[in-house]
Amino acid sequence: MQNVQQKKICLILSSSLEFSPYVNNYLDIFSDQIITIIEWNRLKIKRQNIMKNTFTYEEKSSGHQKTFLKYLKYYKFIKRILKKKKYDLFVVFGIQMSFFLKSLLKGKKYIIDIRDYHFFSKLPPTKKVLSMSKAIVISSKAYTNFLPKHDNILINHNFNIYDNEEIKKSSTNFFKDMNNDRPLTISTIGANRDFDDNIKIIEQIRSQKEIVLYYHGQSSVNEKLKKYCTDNEIYNVIFSGFYEKKEERDLYKHTHLVIEVRNNNVYNNALALPNKLYNSALYYKPILTNAGSYFSQVVIEYDLGMVFENHSTFLKDLQKYLSNFSLLKFLDGREKFLEKVIQENNIFREYIKNTIK
Repeated sequence: MQNVQQKKICLILSSSLEFSPYVNNYLDIFSDQIITIIEWNRLKIKRQNIMKNTFTYEEKSSGHQKTFLKYLKYYKFIKRILKKKKYDLFVVFGIQMSFFLKSLLKGKKYIIDIRDYHFFSKLPPTKKVLSMSKAIVISSKAYTNFLPKHDNILINHNFNIYDNEEIKKSSTNFFKDMNNDRPLTISTIGANRDFDDNIKIIEQIRSQKEIVLYYHGQSSVNEKLKKYCTDNEIYNVIFSGFYEKKEERDLYKHTHLVIEVRNNNVYNNALALPNKLYNSALYYKPILTNAGSYFSQVVIEYDLGMVFENHSTFLKDLQKYLSNFSLLKFLDGREKFLEKVIQENNIFREYIKNTIK
């Protein structure tokens, strides 16, 4: 017999569940409720195990880019579903979906979850739908720069850990001696988007026999970087290609440092916090990045690694960082950073739980 206290929750994604790992945070919170998922199989992935009560819009057109017309077709698909069903709470993922669903959300109880910047946030209809939401959930504090004023802006990091015990279970001290071990290994783990900025780093270290730069992960940028290194006979830069998620832990284990280079002239790059930040802290790895982003500010605030002002001085800055490195300072900053993340994640979880009481 169905529990009369159960609430009906509808999660509306802007992609498929496989590419929306943060949705799991809500699935955990609402595990004892009746959950419906509406998703967009934009990349036309063939799947066998689809969650119960999931409505999937199958993309038919070619190309991966999300055009206005594609969003409009997905919106019509959602509209047909919502006409037949009633829900106690909606969670809408993404600024674009907020814009398209504005008329359907009117008078409803809903939460907006934002993981990226989009220029639609500047449009009056979007500002209105955001302002009328029960809460706005963001993955980076810097996203408040483009949001309207709201009483309930919550931070939910792209890091699904909520207490120190989970940290202890998930983390392993893989710290490696950066000053005595040779070669010094620096790794970028995950897809890259910025070709030019990475080339500048490669050119800095290409003649350094005691430094090896690894690129783990598959992307079009990584392929271009690999070709550049082959064409220019650069042998201390290694590309390992695609890796399974279960292999990620070992990639962190076997490196001294992690690097994340990004073009901070791209507005979203300047605001977002990458997954590498959390994983590096989790596995005791200092992280290197260029200045000019909220991410770099966090690295400085918590002594999580090195921030360099100019790509042309990267090698000089790295040598100085290694010479002055304080393990105690790094460990203290790491602990404070993870405590802050856990605190903000718990505030998010408690608030979301209370929305369905």
